[in-house]
Amino acid sequence: MPCSMLLKPCLKSAVWISASTPECHAAFGQHFAKPGILDAKYHRWLLDAFDKRILGDYSYEMEVTKEDAEQMLVQSREFVAAARSFLEAQDRSD
Repeated sequence: MPCSMLLKPCLKSAVWISASTPECHAAFGQHFAKPGILDAKYHRWLLDAFDKRILGDYSYEMEVTKEDAEQMLVQSREFVAAARSFLEAQDRSD
């Protein structure tokens, strides 16, 4: 799942929409990580994963180990669960 598919609904709940992925990442940090709405580790994980994706797209020497990939999957699942919980709580409060 592209990160924008997860982040944009969260950001929309904060009345903010971004056009680019880096702006979306920055807004997530500003509106969710910095005020503690969602744990700041998710913002760090998001940035780290995006950096690896960019290196994978544009670097011919990028290597992701099986352990790196497994860790990113675990982190992604935890992040998705936290975002889902946040969005469901928003739905209940509307």
